[in-house]
Amino acid sequence: MIYGKTLSIAIVYILVINNISLADLCLKLKDVSGGEAHTLALMEDNTLWACGSNGDKQLGLGSVTGTLTLEQVKGENGVGFLQNIVTFDAGWFHSLAADENGMIWAWGTDNAGQLGNGSNEEDKAYPFKVLGVGGIGYLGDTVPIVYVSAGRSGLHSLAVDSAGFVYAWGLNSEGQCGNESQDSTLQVPDLVHDDDPQTSGVYLGDVAFIIQADAGVGHSIALDDEGYVWHWGRGSSTGGYPEKVRQAGGALLTNIIGISCCDYSVAVDEYGNVWQWQYSN
Repeated sequence: MIYGKTLSIAIVYILVINNISLADLCLKLKDVSGGEAHTLALMEDNTLWACGSNGDKQLGLGSVTGTLTLEQVKGENGVGFLQNIVTFDAGWFHSLAADENGMIWAWGTDNAGQLGNGSNEEDKAYPFKVLGVGGIGYLGDTVPIVYVSAGRSGLHSLAVDSAGFVYAWGLNSEGQCGNESQDSTLQVPDLVHDDDPQTSGVYLGDVAFIIQADAGVGHSIALDDEGYVWHWGRGSSTGGYPEKVRQAGGALLTNIIGISCCDYSVAVDEYGNVWQWQYSN
């Protein structure tokens, strides 16, 4: 996984603000994700911790007060703590996480539907379950979620399930949710469609097995198990439905093993080459 902030920078940051010894940290820290102004950290026991700014409740601590020390993210409705987390992401002003049962949780600001909690667009100071497609049940009820992205400077969210399908919700003004709609926002998750605008009821997961997806500012990208990168939204020729990314000259970008995006996108291939492309406004 490629982060906007490297793991080493995040570790140094945590060391400085918490005065934790490197020996103690190495025994506990498993993974980190850096958002715009907050950090999430996964410990070896798969509990989730947070620090940084919290004016939009993005830390999941039940308040709007920021913290310079790591504090454990609360559980649903503030009861207990999130447990058994396997994938997580710190976004702009919101956060996402999914547990070993595949249930996805969201918290923070919801000004564009990025929490997936329906039409109320209510900010959440505690994690809560993201609603299912069409607002029915919860996402993860039937197919476990294995990957999440809260975006980089954007206002939409992505999730990938164990069957390789991608879900999107939140701001959709440039087609970044990939459902071919003209809706400016999606208040609940929808499946990302396939690459053919003439089809109906066919989704990206039907034509490619997606293993990672990343939400940018006005676009989204995804990586499939064959090493191809897909993108949709701002900068793509298709707008609101996916297409494979091509190199300059027209050849498909192939052999990719990791992706990340913000206002631009980067990818790493199996030979150690880094690819970058910019999206115009």
